[in-house]
Amino acid sequence: MKVLLLSVLICCGLTACARTDGIALDGHEGGEAQLQVANSGMASRLNLALAQQQRSDGRLQVAIRLKSQIAYDQTLQYRIDWFDANGMPVEPDSTSWQPLVLHGGEQKVIQASALLPQAAAFHFSVRDVVKD
Repeated sequence: MKVLLLSVLICCGLTACARTDGIALDGHEGGEAQLQVANSGMASRLNLALAQQQRSDGRLQVAIRLKSQIAYDQTLQYRIDWFDANGMPVEPDSTSWQPLVLHGGEQKVIQASALLPQAAAFHFSVRDVVKD
């Protein structure tokens, strides 16, 4: 009985972890951004693209375009992490998940600037809000 209960709890825990997967955009200064898909359902209802990147005051700035491909609202979260030219994290733990509501067919551009000039790459992640 205890083994069965433990198995059910582990499966529920794994399911909860899987529900936080989303899609991401990885890019580096001067290069093309690559889409990373961990949730194909989300990828079919949300389009991510790098709109612009530049250096301003020595800091990398990016603008990411999100476009809803469906007719109803999506309650999402996003975050951006910064990396140096060697792939090491810059400003670790300086960002948190931010709320985002994207209405049906809506397009938004999220802009972000690295705090430190060492940032040469970024990882922009989007996920569904997990409701308990």
